[in-house]
Amino acid sequence: MTKQKTKDSDSDLVRRVTRHYLESGDFNGYRYGGPLDPNISGRDLRRFLSALIEADEIAVRLNRFHLNPMIRRTPDAPKERQIAMLSEARLDHSAFIVLYPSPSVLKKAVKPKRYAGRPFSLMLAYGCAQLEYRSFDLSVLEIYRNDPRYHYEVDDMFGYISVTDKFYKENKMKPSGGCSLSQILTRPNAGTSTNLAYAYARRHLSGSSRLPSCDSR
Repeated sequence: MTKQKTKDSDSDLVRRVTRHYLESGDFNGYRYGGPLDPNISGRDLRRFLSALIEADEIAVRLNRFHLNPMIRRTPDAPKERQIAMLSEARLDHSAFIVLYPSPSVLKKAVKPKRYAGRPFSLMLAYGCAQLEYRSFDLSVLEIYRNDPRYHYEVDDMFGYISVTDKFYKENKMKPSGGCSLSQILTRPNAGTSTNLAYAYARRHLSGSSRLPSCDSR
């Protein structure tokens, strides 16, 4: 396949996908419909994208296999599975192909200072999935349980934290402090309680700097 057939070089496409991911506001994927030559074949496109996957530069999602390919809901599939999906899908101008920069590409592109004080936004910027959980000891939640500004509920399985109406209406809290967190699950772990919450939901929660880093499991 020649570069002219796609009108895209490998590096140009990776840069565009990376820029879109980091500047979209919600770490969205890049809808890839070209720019394509009308005569490009599905086979040529498959080879082009497969080479970028093999080189660990992009990850691909297709609407045939993903509920919402525009968001990185779960971790990227292994390279072999991504390439297999391309082989199984019909790749023409009607195909809904969404590309993401790989974590290795993002590691070089991300400027951590832009996410100062927002550790979970930084996690997403580095390619963590939006529904990927992070674990931490339940004692961390005591901050919110003891703070009268927050409504706090938790049982053996699920939990919910949100700012109370009184403090929300007074508009005296930081934007991050006014957000809610509902995706909390608890489970026993070697005799201790462990809290699991999704990175995307927690990225705006106040006090998030007290919660674990991207490498915490």
